[in-house]
Amino acid sequence: MVIKPVFAALALAWAVSSPAQSDQEHEHGVADLRIAAEGETLLIEFRSPLINLVGFEREPGDEEEREKLTDLTSRLESPEGLVTLPEAAKCELAGVEQETPGGMEDHQDGDHHAHHDSEIHHDAWLEWTFTCAQPEALDSVEISVIDAFPEIKTLRVETSGSNGQASERITEPQTSIEL
Repeated sequence: MVIKPVFAALALAWAVSSPAQSDQEHEHGVADLRIAAEGETLLIEFRSPLINLVGFEREPGDEEEREKLTDLTSRLESPEGLVTLPEAAKCELAGVEQETPGGMEDHQDGDHHAHHDSEIHHDAWLEWTFTCAQPEALDSVEISVIDAFPEIKTLRVETSGSNGQASERITEPQTSIEL
């Protein structure tokens, strides 16, 4: 697969802000969603403080918390209920990577975020990779993340697609984002 310059630049920008960085801002009630479409490939990256998703943001302390993380990891294996792609684009999920504390993820990089007061506060991170047979039909993505995780009050969305790059803040439960 040939990676085009815009896609490579976006991937590089995202790598610079990877979930394993320890000096990033950590905001409760806020999550990030990045969507990049290039040719037949669509990447969707989601990152949120763990407290928005399971009610705590440290290593699991008991069996109930471990179960919540296991359930979250399973839920994030599929974008169903979080994002919906146009059927006409004929997109197939080609890969999933995710990080959550407690060893449940594909790739674990230790402590994800440290506040200035040195308390550890973890984030969950995932990336879905899709292959789309009809990429010209990939003109929007329906976002239901706030519906799925009500503790998320604001979703910062960055997109890169055929219409260029854009960013916006979403506070509505379900929103359509143009690519």
